Amino acid sequence: MNGDSLREQFPKSIQGKIIVARECMVDGDVTGSSLNEVFETRAQFMASNYYGCTIQEYHDKAIIEFEKILQIEAGSDINLWFEDDLFCQVNFWFVLHLLIESNKANSLFLIRPLSHSPYSFGDLQVKRLFDNIQNSNIE
Repeated sequence: MNGDSLREQFPKSIQGKIIVARECMVDGDVTGSSLNEVFETRAQFMASNYYGCTIQEYHDKAIIEFEKILQIEAGSDINLWFEDDLFCQVNFWFVLHLLIESNKANSLFLIRPLSHSPYSFGDLQVKRLFDNIQNSNIE
């Protein structure tokens, strides 16, 4: 997935925790009256529609990352690395929803590739990754 690929490009010197939003919220059912119900709906959808994905794998690889987001301590600086395509933006909106619902005072920053990067983060080599981003404070 996009997040895992980008994570591989990060220099080892980056401090802090790296959390990867392993989802494709742009595709399939997202209904549920609670977050746990949404996750169960997503697990069923992913296992039924994506070859090789099981309900257990969804729990182990996707839900665990979202739980890390919910456990971020108040007062943290959070850098959200998302591209501008629909796939990334829908995942970005879901992550923002989780952060807002956690009701913690954190500083949020959206990190995006510059508009002249035709292949977004994926085309940038490690040494150029940090030279080709746009950092915006989310208020």
